[in-house]
Amino acid sequence: QAPQQAPQQAPQQGTTAQDGEVLSTRPDRGSRRPAAGPGGASGQQPGGASATKAGSPADAAFADPANRFTLLVFTADGTDFGWEMAKVNHANLSAQGFAVIEPRERGGKVLLHVGAFGSFAAAEQVRTKVADAPGPDGKQTPYAGAYVVNITR
Repeated sequence: QAPQQAPQQAPQQGTTAQDGEVLSTRPDRGSRRPAAGPGGASGQQPGGASATKAGSPADAAFADPANRFTLLVFTADGTDFGWEMAKVNHANLSAQGFAVIEPRERGGKVLLHVGAFGSFAAAEQVRTKVADAPGPDGKQTPYAGAYVVNITR
């Protein structure tokens, strides 16, 4: 009898939430984008269209040239861990009702934005609410350093 093989999931490295949901998986070499979607698997091939083009209302507003401002709420290095933490914070802020943009990478950093606004004043109003939002680990103000930035295209 042949020796038992490890389950198919064994080579896949990732972190799971307490409910067993995969938060991220190690992308193929050369790709820094983690799997997207509620189960952590998007069915997307490396190098394919990014999850940001999937079309959430927040992402559509972010892409609209009429909106010039957004809130930068989280920044991390563009590592697997940085992407994982961006996804955790994305889920946390989304659960609280904020219009969170899919994480994106610029200059080797993972950036997480909230909202897309036509005016600085409108962005500042939401910033005060985001600054008071609790974090995923129960800290009271992990987003206190959020600030208004121009949307770069």
